[in-house]
Amino acid sequence: MKDYITTRRYKRNPILSTAVIFSLLFPGSWGFAEPELPVEIFTGVENAREIIENISFEDVAEMPTNYWAKDAIYEISALETIKGYGDRNFRGGQQLSKQEAIALIYRMMGREDEAQRLAEQLDSVRSSNMKKEDAISYWSDGYLQLAANDGLITRSDLMVAFQRFQPRSGTRNRFVKADPAERQEVAYWAARAMRLEPFFEQQNLFNSYNDWNESDPPKIPYIEAVLRNKIMNGMPDARFDPTGPITREQMAQVLKNMENIVLPMRSMEKKSGYIEGIYSDVDAKQSGGSTARVIAVRGEDGRLYHIARELSQDQLFEKGREFSPGGELTRERELVVYKNDSLQTGEVLEVNDQLEYIVDADNQVKFVRAVPASMTVRSMAAMIVRVDRENKRVSVQDEEGNVTTYSISDTAEILKDGRLIDISEVNEYRNADIMVRNNLIIRLEVKIANPGGLETNITGIVEDNNPALNYISLYSEEGLRAQSTIRIYNYSPDMVEAEKNHKKASLDDIEPGDTVHIILDEDGYVSQLSAADNYEAAYGKILFREESALGVEMNDGTQQVLDVADNVIVFSDKKVWPYDELKDGEYIRMLLQKTPDMTVIREITRQTYAQDISNIYKAVLDSVDISGGNITLKHPEKLYKGKWIRDSQIGFRILKADDRLKIYDGEKLLDLDKAGKLYSGRQAYIAVKRSFGSEEVIQQITFRPQSAKEILYDDTLASAASGNRSIGLDGSSDTVILKENAIVVRDGKLVTRRSLMTGDTLYMAANRNTATGLIEAGVIVTQKKPIYNPIYIYRGKLSNVNENSNFTLESFALLDGLAWEYSGFSKTFAITFDTRLVRDGGAASVRGFVYGSDYIGQSIYVAADETQALLISTAPYGAFNARGEVYKLGADTQSNTGRDDQSSDETEGDGGQEGEADLSKIRLVNASVYDSNSGLWTARGMMELSILPNTIIIRNNELVSAGSIGKGDTVRVLKKDDTAAGDAYLILIEN
Repeated sequence: MKDYITTRRYKRNPILSTAVIFSLLFPGSWGFAEPELPVEIFTGVENAREIIENISFEDVAEMPTNYWAKDAIYEISALETIKGYGDRNFRGGQQLSKQEAIALIYRMMGREDEAQRLAEQLDSVRSSNMKKEDAISYWSDGYLQLAANDGLITRSDLMVAFQRFQPRSGTRNRFVKADPAERQEVAYWAARAMRLEPFFEQQNLFNSYNDWNESDPPKIPYIEAVLRNKIMNGMPDARFDPTGPITREQMAQVLKNMENIVLPMRSMEKKSGYIEGIYSDVDAKQSGGSTARVIAVRGEDGRLYHIARELSQDQLFEKGREFSPGGELTRERELVVYKNDSLQTGEVLEVNDQLEYIVDADNQVKFVRAVPASMTVRSMAAMIVRVDRENKRVSVQDEEGNVTTYSISDTAEILKDGRLIDISEVNEYRNADIMVRNNLIIRLEVKIANPGGLETNITGIVEDNNPALNYISLYSEEGLRAQSTIRIYNYSPDMVEAEKNHKKASLDDIEPGDTVHIILDEDGYVSQLSAADNYEAAYGKILFREESALGVEMNDGTQQVLDVADNVIVFSDKKVWPYDELKDGEYIRMLLQKTPDMTVIREITRQTYAQDISNIYKAVLDSVDISGGNITLKHPEKLYKGKWIRDSQIGFRILKADDRLKIYDGEKLLDLDKAGKLYSGRQAYIAVKRSFGSEEVIQQITFRPQSAKEILYDDTLASAASGNRSIGLDGSSDTVILKENAIVVRDGKLVTRRSLMTGDTLYMAANRNTATGLIEAGVIVTQKKPIYNPIYIYRGKLSNVNENSNFTLESFALLDGLAWEYSGFSKTFAITFDTRLVRDGGAASVRGFVYGSDYIGQSIYVAADETQALLISTAPYGAFNARGEVYKLGADTQSNTGRDDQSSDETEGDGGQEGEADLSKIRLVNASVYDSNSGLWTARGMMELSILPNTIIIRNNELVSAGSIGKGDTVRVLKKDDTAAGDAYLILIEN
């Protein structure tokens, strides 16, 4: 294609310059009303020729064209991640050492500068005779320190690696940094560096390898993670070879496979398309000039992109209508291109080449992989089977039955009935003529069926499909259940072309509920049949789960038992989840395949935001405000560890009724109005959840039998009768009756009696019915065994913050039991979307910490899950430990209910609801203070401590608020002195 030359200068700002280029390349006399402007503009890099020179490895170039690692070696080398040797060789078969593998992973992550700074810091504190003179040892220190900070290696590994005299090679259970890196180590390090979520359950992929059991067990979940993300794979002989070495060429491929995850983390992107045109722009001046070579790329998304190669020379001479460069080259922005099995500059690119290229955050193209392609335009008749309007893509079925998906070019003509239309008017199951160039549709014409002819294209919902009797019956598309809406069509199985979900299928695959499109031949028989799953979304709560059915309470309050498909797919946080791990009480989204005769669950998504039961009360129903939906409770008590504890409110508590509140008197279900009028003064059990506004709302009320004697149990479920209608306990001979009105909480969620299982440990409040003598359960709460990762508490001086990435303590102390363990090393913590900041004035935006410099040099607490910062606190330093039992949370307050209840005494606080009680004070009884010198606890009797806005509170290795502290809790407190008063900087709830 001829290059069109303009005389407009291509400025340093490529966006402005390219707009000018297009105004000159497409003058109005050409007939274009408006030129197409690119959606993005990229440039080459200034050191392209130097990169090409450095990575043109002689031993790689000598390899055959089909050498599997060549592409990866050139690409990763162009990103300046992996380098060759001074003799211009790559040495792909050479084994990597542990320190080299760690360094390459971090360089791929773009953290080379961070490692360099750490190396400088480490060397700066060494004495003159201990400073590193060997460059390799010098830079490896920084990477190894980074690996220890991020948890890739242990602190003891780091200490061994820093020893002047290393252990003998192959020393068992010691980290010898020069030893060959094992494949399982590389998998583990890569997964940890990329923060991949480990797969602790059902390592299906890794377990398929014959030698999986030769791996180090703690590394298996991380090996599974890299396998699932296609970063590593096994050997041809069905082995993973976990303890085997990894070579440089293999590592290059591993690093390339990391790109899908790493490039977005580095604000880089891999794009693809084909070259639509190449244009030039020259600016001549007396002392020199510049040439901009613009490569117009049509992306795989159909949109236009520009890549600019800019050259500057000392002198440009006019020659006719063109300009010829002359003199010395002074500056350029070039491309590193891998094409025709060799590395070259952008000069080798041609129109219609297929490109795959990587761009960085500065819109610079770091590497281009080009495949020559001839310009071909294909025309075909096809049927449109799927339309993705948002992404401008269509799937079409050609005359041979093959289904292909194409993007539609932004400049494509889309026509219907002779007029230009938008993609919004393109529908499925329509015939069309299309023109395709380089897998992009450049013209699409939708055909209109002859309305006067016999109907041969029919769409409906399958009522029945019977290949044995050669017929299919359809409902109308609306799915109405009436005999007049059912149409029956015959077929000969050998003569029908069938597909389902855009794949070839047999007629047996077509099921009731599928949406189908059929084409009839001239005799009225089915000749083609295309089907798709027909789903409807629904939401509800699991009441019970069986192997092939779910009991569900739908959002409208109705309860249904729904069949579950054998191949049902369950998702949780966008990951596949085992069906048998769904919990009763969980909220789910379902995709239902429905006909008027059946409903089957085909897909389930866990709604992980669903609110758990926050408290269970025993109280007297005082009154009901129907208009406001408020319920007033008298003498509320809270269930805590199998005991009823008086609530912090003085006499009364007013709570909202949930929209789906259930109220029971025995087996009888009541409405709120009737409960307020007829049941005032009755005692009941009340289950509440915390709404999104942190306010508690009532989920269920179960009235206690009048005059019944209450029995409390802390026991284990030993046996259960059919349907859990009655249960037996380990520690009691009592048989307890379970009715549908019982409040049953499992895993913090309100469930039914069918959710209880033999072996469950539980707290239970039951009542002996005076009329029958039977013991009936009112409340059952199964004890949840916490599964958690430990939270570590660090304190140190903040030395550095990398925006939205991480921060570093220049040295730190780690809380180990009752003492701070000091380390002179720095430690880096990752900043995530979950990281929170609390300071003297309370919670603050992490943005102020990330972008401001006010915190640099300040000592802070960091609560971390390994190297991920969960909470940053500016609380003062605490060196003294105190311990005691919570007697009261909050200062003395007076009731604001406005109620006069002479029968109710003022009660002690027990950690009532946030926003309802003063949570700034905590009173401990049986308190004592630890003397670090004697190693003994000294009694203090009662302690009155203040909870600050930036106090760190931890229960079961989970960060919680002050409202989570309850009366009777045993706590350990970190404070500044050994007095019986003062501020609590850290509260650990130990029970």
